[in-house]
Amino acid sequence: MIIRDLGLSDLAPIDEMWQRCHKGVNGIAERKFVVTDAVVENGKLTGYGVVRFFAEASLYIDKDISRFQQAKTFKLLMEKAIKDCKSASLDALNVVVVDPSFEDLLRKRYDFKERGKLLTLGV
Repeated sequence: MIIRDLGLSDLAPIDEMWQRCHKGVNGIAERKFVVTDAVVENGKLTGYGVVRFFAEASLYIDKDISRFQQAKTFKLLMEKAIKDCKSASLDALNVVVVDPSFEDLLRKRYDFKERGKLLTLGV
């Protein structure tokens, strides 16, 4: 069993496996935003991996300014983050949330939704 870069000849086997095993889940994203590899045994594709480059927003706001200023700063930073993601043709903006009230704000104001469960591995 080997791991190698995906090639054009892998697209048909990937599509067949995706239709059979993973339909309804994201497939292969745009190549310019991913690192992809294929696992092959005896010339047969047994799997593929996609590492997506994605946008993760980190916002840092002065806690000593008024609540109004904090809200306005937050709004401007979020608008800019969304605009930057769209300009880069990214399909999602990810935010790691620690504060439940901040999560509520993101869900209500910007319609953030869960998209699976984010697990992090420090590399």
